[in-house]
Amino acid sequence: AFAVMTHDMHRETNPLNARRLLQKHGDRMLVVNPPTLALSEAQMDALYDLPYTRRPHPRYTEEIPAWQIIKDSIQIMRGCFGGCSFCSITMHQGRAIQSRSPESILGEVRALAQTPGFSGHVSDLGGPTANMYRMRCTKPEAEAVCRRLSCVHPTVCKLLGTSHEPTKALMREARAVPGVVKVHIASGIRMDLARKDPEYLEELAAHHVGGQLSVAPEHVSKRVLDKMKKPGIEIYERFQQMFACASADAGKEQYDIPYFISGHPGST
Repeated sequence: AFAVMTHDMHRETNPLNARRLLQKHGDRMLVVNPPTLALSEAQMDALYDLPYTRRPHPRYTEEIPAWQIIKDSIQIMRGCFGGCSFCSITMHQGRAIQSRSPESILGEVRALAQTPGFSGHVSDLGGPTANMYRMRCTKPEAEAVCRRLSCVHPTVCKLLGTSHEPTKALMREARAVPGVVKVHIASGIRMDLARKDPEYLEELAAHHVGGQLSVAPEHVSKRVLDKMKKPGIEIYERFQQMFACASADAGKEQYDIPYFISGHPGST
């Protein structure tokens, strides 16, 4: 019953055509409304340009380990169109990529660089996936009626805009901000998109990796990967080769750190 419910919810994640879900419980009815529409760039900027303190609430008296990890990070986007069957990001952030403007992001980088005690290292410039910034369907009329569960599985949709140019421009401008020593990309990299742009990988390896890059092939079995809605392991192996070559060209000893899920449905 849980699997059926999850399947039905995954099929109703496009706010442009999602249908309301109803489930009867005794003499009552549970209503799940369609997802809200994606935030515009102006709305994203308005949210992130508010005067946040970037500090924990004063009620906390003990050190917060999680805050130490994210206190110098910058979020550039929300959402994910990957539709991976094990992941909740599509459910709670939406399937449409919602990006901030470069002006808003760089303004936060400059403010961070002037913060007392800032080490010069931006710990992350990313979001749910670091290299989906400003990627959207190139045909709004098709997006409005599309009911695919993923824009990248079983193959990358031909209508998906996969240009890394906005991301590369943002990376270059962020690392040029006075007071910034290094801008790390710590968010996960979508490998099947990144390998489409060797220049992006070259810039990433040369300027934005602190020795280790997180990637998520998730599994090695084609059967399990199909159930996950993830690309085949050969995509990871090709990405691994490209990243190793880019790191060598940059004169750096760097490694990719792969995440794997054990015991996923479909495993034996």
